[in-house]
Amino acid sequence: MLRGSKLWPVDLLHLGMLSVLLLVCLGGIGDIRGASGWLAFNAAAVISVVAVSRFLMHQSARRAAVSRLVLGCVTVPVVFTQVGFVLAEYRDVEHAKFLFDLDRRIFFGVNPLEALEKISTPWLTEVMQWSYTAYLFLPVATILVVVASADVRGTSRAAWSLVGGIYLSYLGYALVPASGPNIHSNLGPIAPVDIPVLPLYTFTDPLPGLWLAEEMRLAMFHAEPTKRDCFPSGHTAVAFICAVLIGRASRRHGMWAWPLAIMVALSTVYLRYHYVVDVFVGIALAWVAVGPLERIHDRLFRDPTRIQSGRS
Repeated sequence: MLRGSKLWPVDLLHLGMLSVLLLVCLGGIGDIRGASGWLAFNAAAVISVVAVSRFLMHQSARRAAVSRLVLGCVTVPVVFTQVGFVLAEYRDVEHAKFLFDLDRRIFFGVNPLEALEKISTPWLTEVMQWSYTAYLFLPVATILVVVASADVRGTSRAAWSLVGGIYLSYLGYALVPASGPNIHSNLGPIAPVDIPVLPLYTFTDPLPGLWLAEEMRLAMFHAEPTKRDCFPSGHTAVAFICAVLIGRASRRHGMWAWPLAIMVALSTVYLRYHYVVDVFVGIALAWVAVGPLERIHDRLFRDPTRIQSGRS
């Protein structure tokens, strides 16, 4: 716990992000669609984070960590949704061509996504789609493994690194708005979008699966409120953060976490959700989250015995 405070360091991340969005919505109340509703939500969310922290101060550290997991599962997706709306209103720019060109330069003039078509098969597409979708369960699995295996300090640090990595990826979306290769090709997006389609790729394979791959792809396409969320690859960043945290907490669980994280990174490119440069930067972001960002946590959280005044 912060000295003299009931807040965990991860609570500060939520409060900081929600406060920024609150100010943005307040300043753009006449320009951002639904700004008044988001303004009310952000104010309520800030109050909720503080209230939950006060309520949990006399609970066990494990219960406090699990409760913050539930709070994060609500807060993070809503923050992501708001980032999408803010990008659409304030940053109506497109960097897809820039990322496309970077990929070609990295691979000496060869486009890596078009080259991957040589190995595409329905069964591989099915495996990749399931791997990509499994990302949704990794953060929850990470906190559960850490809570079961780590001490209070380790649990707080893991939550901080995970949420911090997610919010850093959102910052990347705001700085470099870009939509993915699955939109900018001769095949076009799988559903209508408000983004002008650029003629960047010439694909011959629409990547059909064997079972549910196409249905899952369409469902996830509709579920994401913003399409300019390529840079960096948040899927890659979070998957690698989770693999590190799970591996630290349990070597046994790390044996499946690392292969899954690598499959998530590969699937983002194979399925044309991301440019290769997005994946590289996502891996670098993961390193920041479990390295320099953790050292910031340790400065804030100097006394592990005071993170809860109750049972631990």
